Amino acid sequence: MNDLEVISNFEGSMVGRSRIEKNRVFIEIRKERITKGYKLDFDYNIHFHFGISNHSESEREVEVFLDCDVDSIPDQVFRNIWGSSDIRGNYEYLNIEGRSTVNRPMRFYFKVTVEGKGVRYLANYIPVPYEEIKQRLEFAIERTGGRKYTFGRSVEGRDLTAIEYGDINKKHTLLFVAGFHPPEQDATSIIGILERMGDEGNLSRILKNFSLVFIPVVNPDGYVHMMQGSNMNEINFHWKFFENSIVECPESHALWDYCLKVRPVFYLDFHAFTFWDMRSRPYTIPPSYMSSPYSRYILKEINRDLKELCGGRSALSDKILAPDILPTGLRREFGTITSPKFHVDMKEGLSSCEKLSADLFKKVIRAFDTVKELDKEDLLLRPHGRLSKGVNVILRDRVMDLIYTRIRPTLSRMKSKL
Repeated sequence: MNDLEVISNFEGSMVGRSRIEKNRVFIEIRKERITKGYKLDFDYNIHFHFGISNHSESEREVEVFLDCDVDSIPDQVFRNIWGSSDIRGNYEYLNIEGRSTVNRPMRFYFKVTVEGKGVRYLANYIPVPYEEIKQRLEFAIERTGGRKYTFGRSVEGRDLTAIEYGDINKKHTLLFVAGFHPPEQDATSIIGILERMGDEGNLSRILKNFSLVFIPVVNPDGYVHMMQGSNMNEINFHWKFFENSIVECPESHALWDYCLKVRPVFYLDFHAFTFWDMRSRPYTIPPSYMSSPYSRYILKEINRDLKELCGGRSALSDKILAPDILPTGLRREFGTITSPKFHVDMKEGLSSCEKLSADLFKKVIRAFDTVKELDKEDLLLRPHGRLSKGVNVILRDRVMDLIYTRIRPTLSRMKSKL
């Protein structure tokens, strides 16, 4: 009988089948359906989380094969693994050099030491228990006086909760969303904002001109079960927000109905780089997409400030302008100023990511402060506001889409071949 055992019976486990051969552990990463989005298929089956128990008295060095075998070890260096001896404890970065593939399907190989009569939990992201997230949120809400509003239910019936501040009906509503893709743990970005928002009387000053809405976990079932990137019906509804039935994706339907209620003039969603060797950055869209000179000015300011916040890094791709994602729907329906997909870098640590997110929030407020005398209606398209939604707006969108989703990507591909 082998003294090693793979542990998978815990909340957040991402293990399928496994087998053990002496000091070698072979594990299949738990998979979910690939989501077909606009022009692209989104395969988020890239994260792992499992435990190894050593029942012997002596320390064991274990070879771990994730979706690979002895004859198919990947050849790229891979270092980003976190470990803990307690499933509820803090995960620490492990200085382990392993191997992985660069592209999907992802495969991993590394060696790890497990002490005698010990347990080692391992992941290529920083696991944070959902209950811990909820506890920190409750404390931050109580401290800042936020209102909790349940705008819907998930597939398994969990509350979809928004945290509201200020007069949503009359003031500019700024909407911040997180928690689409569970392993990214970007709900902590919202926590970082809330925990710092009330310092030095800042909140009362902000609410004189704005209302704020935060949705920290839009995919609670995914967080509980640690889905790779989807809800419990395996819909990655960040990339396929529209065209889902209310049965298969009640989360997206409820969020859209809530957006119709609050009519946001600004929208941003948080994401995170987990094990990738990439640093924090925003995805930005060109200000020319905006329907008013005020909106274009504000977005230009936000794009610049967020880029500076990330050391000059930013990204623009045709997929972030896709018609089937929420930011595009908001922009076209309301004229919402959108800053989709701001990535923090979890390798920098949770506290650093939370501080960066709080600094981002200050940048957004600063940009809106420059035009705070505007009425909310002056930034929204009809029928939600005063801006005309005529042929010129539709034509501008089509021309911009032609440039940024067809011509620009084509020129980039041609340039890469030269």
